[in-house]
Amino acid sequence: MELEAILLSLRRDLQFAIKHWAIFEIGNGYPSASKSKRLHEQINEASEAASFKLILEGSALHVVSTIARMLDRPNGDRVTIKRFNRYTSPDQTKILVQSARNWNYEQQADSNEALVRKHLEHLKERLSEKKEGRRNISSVDAAIRDIRNKRLSHALLSDPNRLPTIMELRKGLLLIASIIHSASIALEGNDFNPRDDWKVSIENAKVFWNRYELGFT
Repeated sequence: MELEAILLSLRRDLQFAIKHWAIFEIGNGYPSASKSKRLHEQINEASEAASFKLILEGSALHVVSTIARMLDRPNGDRVTIKRFNRYTSPDQTKILVQSARNWNYEQQADSNEALVRKHLEHLKERLSEKKEGRRNISSVDAAIRDIRNKRLSHALLSDPNRLPTIMELRKGLLLIASIIHSASIALEGNDFNPRDDWKVSIENAKVFWNRYELGFT
């Protein structure tokens, strides 16, 4: 599978997941629940609680599903961040560093090389599945494993024993965003910055929920 196609697909899916997360986060009142508390009370009084809950749960579930797909094993033509592991080897690092030295003008070759090495090291650290890792994909995988196995990958009679917390989902999405950011720079020379999408999506979500709230006044 072409690297360019993988990165393009992952960036697109990440941007869509960020939009869903913003709707969930602002509607749910995270991290500050003061404003949403009034909205929740108005919705309950207006008998709109079921639809409101559906919007939030649907957005959260989309984020969980996206994270689960991105953490999948890189078998066949699956688009997953684990495909980036092969590019952190010493041989691949040499190739990528040499390529980076030819990105721009010759006087920027050293800074380009340093930038690629930095983001390759970031990838190697974040893609590690060692359980003791505090900021790697093992913690994210552990948080969503139960709901993925019992609700997303299969339809089982038993309920998930553990659901991911809001904080775990937020940190998981941010971690994956940082991985795709580093991969875009190190492997393609593309300065894709998901922080921009995050900020815009949060602002758009605020506008949406403000207008939604106006319907109850």
